[in-house]
Amino acid sequence: MTKTDIRRAMTTVDAWNAEHPIGTAVRYWTGFREGPGKISNTRTVAQLIAGQSPVVWVEGEGSCISLTHVEPVDEELRAAYEADRRAVAECAARPGGHAWLVEAEPGEEPYLTCADCPATGDDLYPDLDMLLDWAQDIGGTRVQFGRALPGDAVPYSIPVAVELEDVVSPAGPWGPAEVLRTNVLITYREDGAG
Repeated sequence: MTKTDIRRAMTTVDAWNAEHPIGTAVRYWTGFREGPGKISNTRTVAQLIAGQSPVVWVEGEGSCISLTHVEPVDEELRAAYEADRRAVAECAARPGGHAWLVEAEPGEEPYLTCADCPATGDDLYPDLDMLLDWAQDIGGTRVQFGRALPGDAVPYSIPVAVELEDVVSPAGPWGPAEVLRTNVLITYREDGAG
């Protein structure tokens, strides 16, 4: 990295810090900058990491986020996001939990959503999209997770039950027990219960 690149990165950090104090409401993306992102507040000032990359830390994340993947949001959007999070928590806490559906439209990948609140598969498990990459018959419909529905396909909305199952290694002289992977179990739900 050249001195010019470092100066440019430091200018980015200084500009961010001049406009956005600690606690600023932000939308951010931890991987590719795709989809709606997540909303939180900054918990540090922006800074250069390794002397070259402008980053900031946000509440709820254990690692820094590149400033290219962070944008400030207005308080109205932040309040709406918080209201959605409360609705998701209340729905999950009720007897039976969420009323999960697998839905897809032509040109889109199948996704999990709740019929009663704004919950999605990401509320169930933050990296759910990385776990879903298989084909499965659900309620008589062939669902191909991880692949877009063909443009001429019929859209669907299928009631399902969803369970997460951690596969854990046993503890032993080699170390403590640890989660090796998480299986997502999706089955057809005929009775209409969550």
